[in-house]
Amino acid sequence: MNETADDQKKITLWYTGIIAVVLGTILVLVLLFVDRVGISATEEEISAAVTGFSSNINFQDDSFYLDVDTKFYDNGIMFCIYDKNGRLLYGTIPAQFPEETILMSNTPRTISESNRKWMIYDSVYTYGDDDEIWVRGITSVHSIERFMQTSKKMLLIVFPVLIILIGVIGYFMIKRALRQVDLICDEVENISNGRDLSKTIVSAKKQKDELYELSEKFNEMFERLELFV
Repeated sequence: MNETADDQKKITLWYTGIIAVVLGTILVLVLLFVDRVGISATEEEISAAVTGFSSNINFQDDSFYLDVDTKFYDNGIMFCIYDKNGRLLYGTIPAQFPEETILMSNTPRTISESNRKWMIYDSVYTYGDDDEIWVRGITSVHSIERFMQTSKKMLLIVFPVLIILIGVIGYFMIKRALRQVDLICDEVENISNGRDLSKTIVSAKKQKDELYELSEKFNEMFERLELFV
């Protein structure tokens, strides 16, 4: 019985380990996918917002002017207008945002500073005699970061509990399955030692599964052997 108990523990450990690796891999991939989807959605949103904001700019000869109802903040995105030298003309930069961030046309970027993270998107427009202005959209991605951090903390708590629960359930399922195997082995040994091959194995006849088929094979074997005794 001690050997059987050891086998149960070994099988349970292997079973639980495989489940833990597979489940852990799936959860990590899901988190990476959710993070990537969130960032991609923010990139699309901010690029579309900058394009929409730029429609408020009207160019005339060597100058430009803004519509009177121009808003520099919309749906979590702040807008700024710079000249070609990178000097801020209109708009407000968020607190802690690095002002020296270079302008880069049509490229969504993630900027980090002081444990804060922003997504920015720049677009350049030329007018007059080779003059230009830049429009920058800035939005915080703190909500995405906070969601990912909260999800990771929850997984650190839930994952071990889930694995332990799977291990316990698996242990009792394996124990139940091996108990039937032990009963069949005991009956086979008793029949063999008693030399009474007319007896049959009955411990696995409650339901027709693999163990039932195994016991039937043993019974057929004993019947054939009885003919030669």
